[in-house]
Amino acid sequence: MIRRLVLAGLGLCAVTTSACGSPSGGAGAGEIQLGNLTGLLAQLNQSELQLDSATQVAVQQCMQHLGYIYYATQGSPPEAGIGSGSGNTVLGGSNSVPPLPSIGQAAVDGYGLYQEAVRNALLPPAQPGMPLDGPSTNREESYRESLSSSQATTYNSALFGPIGSQVTYNVPGIGSVTASNSGCVSQSQKQVYGSLQESDITINAVAHIAGSWQHLQDLNPQLRHLNGTWSGCMIDFGFKYSSPGAARQAVFASYANDGPTAANHRNELTVATKDFACRQRTGYMPGVTAVASVTAGPVLTLESGYILRIQERLKTDLGKLGQAVHSAGS
Repeated sequence: MIRRLVLAGLGLCAVTTSACGSPSGGAGAGEIQLGNLTGLLAQLNQSELQLDSATQVAVQQCMQHLGYIYYATQGSPPEAGIGSGSGNTVLGGSNSVPPLPSIGQAAVDGYGLYQEAVRNALLPPAQPGMPLDGPSTNREESYRESLSSSQATTYNSALFGPIGSQVTYNVPGIGSVTASNSGCVSQSQKQVYGSLQESDITINAVAHIAGSWQHLQDLNPQLRHLNGTWSGCMIDFGFKYSSPGAARQAVFASYANDGPTAANHRNELTVATKDFACRQRTGYMPGVTAVASVTAGPVLTLESGYILRIQERLKTDLGKLGQAVHSAGS
């Protein structure tokens, strides 16, 4: 993605599968609203992927016209669709529930963090002038990192516009945003979305709606009760975590601090298996799914005006995109 606003705090569990430890059941009004909301988020995700791809192509064409190389970076497609195993469904409020498909997988792979930590440890160390997280695996970013200082200055000016050429606008759920108003990136976003503001509003749509859903779940007393019961179960096993999401975050922090040590790996597997056992013992997953169900309808009502605006904007943008593709092929 070119300039993706962070989709902060999006959950890690699907709400209509057993991927988190126990399947959800029933098909009442709450389940129907849950399906409507997860379906909406999946649709928004897919639409944004199409628009981002078009933006990347436009940036590449703009840079080539100016005599520069640009490696288009395609966004990752939605993971099997929100609500059916993806990583974008909010479940468990702001402290999202990590997926644990089975006790067997928990015992063998834990939360899946060890392999990621190993991959990160194998990356070459950062060199002077390189980002603190080391060399990029993104082809376009790697290309920019390879440029000399003077080359990078002229390249970045063409791509992002000269320093000082900025515009400020408001994005719901984010607040005030200041962005470059020139350069191939901004020009392409205006071309695809109509304006920079509409670009960021559309890009942030899933995060905004998901954030509202998280907030309503956090306020639900049943979720607090479920986390308290689960936490008490974990204490019986010798672990003190406030929620499954907090357990995973603690394991992640241990890898970030000390790397993929054997001790950290053993700890991850132990925590994950006890986490799974406590979900089963306390009926955690059916409970948090019920909380997601009863809060889905209010989210759709609360955000109805925002959702309508986003859908109308996407219809316009995708319509223009379709016309452009048709014209190019005729």
